[in-house]
Amino acid sequence: MAIRSSLLVAGAVAGLACQGSSPAVEQQVADGARLYQQVCSGCHQNEGSLGPPLTRDILKLYRSAPTLYGYTSLAMPYDSVGSLAESDYWMVLAYLLDSNELLNPRIRLSAKTAERVRFDR
Repeated sequence: MAIRSSLLVAGAVAGLACQGSSPAVEQQVADGARLYQQVCSGCHQNEGSLGPPLTRDILKLYRSAPTLYGYTSLAMPYDSVGSLAESDYWMVLAYLLDSNELLNPRIRLSAKTAERVRFDR
């Protein structure tokens, strides 16, 4: 499992070189990848874990970044609900959306920009 986690982080960091992404977005995604590994991956890493792997299909069920943020901030982390700072939730969501090709590489995810991030199409 440690090897798979390392590969996921390496893949996420390698994916940060998307053309047209801003340094602020790249940093948010990188910080989100680290936080995801520390806080979320224990429950969402593999089939049969406490929570499902957070795939593109799962994320698209929420239809937009504000809806996904609302659920995540009210229900996660499972063992310590609401324990992250608002900016930490946005970082994790930026990582998840970016790694599932649902985030515009020029939009730094926040409460002010989230409405522009929809994935219901």
